Amino acid sequence: MAQGLLRGLEQGEHVIVHDPEADEHFTAVVADLEFELADTSYRIEIGTRITAAEADEWLAPPDGDDRLTTQDIVALLEALRRSERDVSAALAELRVR
Repeated sequence: MAQGLLRGLEQGEHVIVHDPEADEHFTAVVADLEFELADTSYRIEIGTRITAAEADEWLAPPDGDDRLTTQDIVALLEALRRSERDVSAALAELRVR
């Protein structure tokens, strides 16, 4: 589905996805992108469902607050998941040898 973005997204970038039919928000990460002549296509991996308030905080974090935001925590969890997959893949490869 075509969406108007203010700027292009980068691979690995964390984003918020809104499902207007269910009125639900999800974290997501840009997993891949494909450039075409007239457009760019993105493949995203949907993460955790979050509340509308958490989505608002993600889009406009409070200023001057040194506490971790929802966005910070989601990014940390995603990095942990990614590293766990990398370690599991490396262990599986070692077992094959």
